[in-house]
Amino acid sequence: MSFTHVNSRKREVAQIETAGSDHRDDALDVGAEGYADASIQKENQAVLASDESKIIQRKYLRKLDFIICPTISFLYFFEYLDRGNVANAKLYGLDKGHDTSSGGVGPGKQSLSATQWEVVIMLFYVGLILFQVPGCIGYRLVSPSKWIAFSVCFWCITSILQDVATNYASLLVCRVFLGAFEGLFGTGILYYLSLWYHRTELGLKVFWYLGPTAVAGAFGGLIAYGVGHIKQSTPQWKWLFLIEALPGFCLGLFCLYWLPDRPMKNSRFKGKYQEIAVARYHAETVDRTGPIQRKHVIWAIRDWKLYAQGMVAE
Repeated sequence: MSFTHVNSRKREVAQIETAGSDHRDDALDVGAEGYADASIQKENQAVLASDESKIIQRKYLRKLDFIICPTISFLYFFEYLDRGNVANAKLYGLDKGHDTSSGGVGPGKQSLSATQWEVVIMLFYVGLILFQVPGCIGYRLVSPSKWIAFSVCFWCITSILQDVATNYASLLVCRVFLGAFEGLFGTGILYYLSLWYHRTELGLKVFWYLGPTAVAGAFGGLIAYGVGHIKQSTPQWKWLFLIEALPGFCLGLFCLYWLPDRPMKNSRFKGKYQEIAVARYHAETVDRTGPIQRKHVIWAIRDWKLYAQGMVAE
């Protein structure tokens, strides 16, 4: 089956997707598990099975991998870097008294107690966990490239704002918001990848996303070592937050231009590659839920697996 033969069907499906949400599920004949109707899947699978489309699909996947995989790897690299740099900042006097040469957040010349420091670390994860579900909803309601840029830029801004923290309370506020913005970004990446890749392809793509964790830990120490050699009147822990957050902020802005949104809208592909993107999208699944409803949020909040995953992951 050629691309031309199914163009009219694709236009019809596209029109259905942009129609009112009241008729979306019925028009697309979506099954109870969220996958496209068998006739839609078979039609698009036939398109992808032709010799011509296999060649184009390989080129398309190489382009898609080049766009998405390195980008999400670098994003998670900077996320993990900004998440853990508070420990290195402590080595340079973040926990010391504000009236000392380190210019820390402790009261007067007193350092933060061990309990206070544990609260600083813990509150980050409070914001992270509480905002993971809203983060997934955001990917559904907003263009993914804009949502990613928003969350990345604002967590970097929050990380930089730790430089102006003058007391314990202001540092706690920064840590909560840092966790919140990272929560808005992180969990929904899996949904974003599922828009572009089939289930059999997702395992390797998730590795691309989570792989930089160990690298970020190593680089965090190296960057902190280099920052320790900066001889300025500004405390070194402030340089650390600034140096590690600025590249992530620039990358977040770049995502507005670089990352595609969805195969059916702002995909960054044209011609045959766009047809392959749409065919792959409908060959397996559709984005079926339509507008977010209150019952969807209630279902998520009541799902015990959500909290079990959060406890295991964190």
